[in-house]
Amino acid sequence: MLNNYKKFLSITLVLVLSISLIACAGSPGSAGDAGLPGLPGLPGLQGVQGDAGLPGLPGLQGVAGSDGSAGSSTSMSATTAVAGTDTHIMIAGFGASSSVAITAIAAKGGMDKFLVGGSVNESGAAKMTVGIAADWPAGVYTLVADGENGSQAVAALEVTAAAE
Repeated sequence: MLNNYKKFLSITLVLVLSISLIACAGSPGSAGDAGLPGLPGLPGLQGVQGDAGLPGLPGLQGVAGSDGSAGSSTSMSATTAVAGTDTHIMIAGFGASSSVAITAIAAKGGMDKFLVGGSVNESGAAKMTVGIAADWPAGVYTLVADGENGSQAVAALEVTAAAE
């Protein structure tokens, strides 16, 4: 009898629920608001490499260089010097009667050192005497002669230790 009672309750329950669903079915309501956008998808595979592009345009014109003082060239020579003595430096090719300054690059303590300045003769040449200090370290140094109008000459100067 208990079995029959369970069947009766089950059938009754199914029937009540079915009628409730049919009775509650009305006309559909209006559509709701749109949802938030979804997350972006995974990146795709890389495509096939395309053909090379056209060559680029030519670059801009460079800055004009100096006129080279009408094709003149400068020169400088220096003799080997012994620390504590004088040496001679010869320069040529500078403007007539112009001023020239000679500097030793990274000479003492890594600093540039002005050595001598003066004027050249009518042909643009001069012989200048420079005193080399006794404590000047032995080695080879770069000398730069700077003249007026940007003219410049470079030479090497070797300094040897003073004899003891």
